[in-house]
Order: sequence, then structure tokens, then C-alpha cells
Amino acid sequence: VLLAKRMEDVLDQAFE
Repeated sequence: VLLAKRMEDVLDQAFE
């Protein structure tokens, strides 16, 4: 679950 949260954060940064 934690990994998914981290992935979402990374994706958010990438899209930013």
C-alpha cells in the first residue's frame, strides 16, 4: 500500500 502511495506521488511530480 505504501508503495502505491509513493508511486502516486512520483507520478504527480512527473506530470507536474
